[in-house]
Amino acid sequence: KHETAPGLDVTTTTERSSITYNAAGKMSGYTELLNRQGSGSVTTTRSLITYNPDGLILTYRDVITNAATPALTTTINFTASGYNSLGRMTGYVENKLEDGAALYVNTQTTRANIVYNPTGDITSYKEVVVRDGAATTTTIRTAITYNSHKFIVAYHDVVTDSASDITRAIDFKAGYADSYNTLGQLAHYKETKHETAPGLDVTTTTERSSITYNAAGKMSGYTELLNRQGSGS
Repeated sequence: KHETAPGLDVTTTTERSSITYNAAGKMSGYTELLNRQGSGSVTTTRSLITYNPDGLILTYRDVITNAATPALTTTINFTASGYNSLGRMTGYVENKLEDGAALYVNTQTTRANIVYNPTGDITSYKEVVVRDGAATTTTIRTAITYNSHKFIVAYHDVVTDSASDITRAIDFKAGYADSYNTLGQLAHYKETKHETAPGLDVTTTTERSSITYNAAGKMSGYTELLNRQGSGS
């Protein structure tokens, strides 16, 4: 795949091999080699793909390696916990193991209560992340809205963690005329974060604009305005 536009020139090659199927003719595994200009080649071996009685994916296992970090192997075990009547996933559990020369970290991400709007876009969910050596983080995301191009315009997060009494309420806005460039890349947004706890009540507003990207789609620059309650901008 060769994507071109003013400021963009990226070639991506995807090769999928060793594709296997179960007795019902459903795909049960494959190996995928992904090469994207400006990034290391990524190899994903997906196996143990299973389905529920409606033919929707129930489980799979990925083993992922990247040529840029050859000592690191990432293993992901995915389980879908439910689908709604339209076949849209309403929850899942992802167990990820990152194993490298000096790294051995398990991360479990549980996403539940996924809700969709009539056009199939996610509007809210609850996510709990448990990671070795880190506090358990719970995020409740609501009020997700989109523009006519299906790019996110706004959402509201409430974030808590097991290591502190702090509640972080975050309002994200990307509804400016220049919030997305013609390639669909985020170019201007504002995040307002309100942190509360016994003895704490602080609001921080971060506005990042003029975000630019190189031809490979990597961020190359931006302007950031930070306002924190009790401090100058």
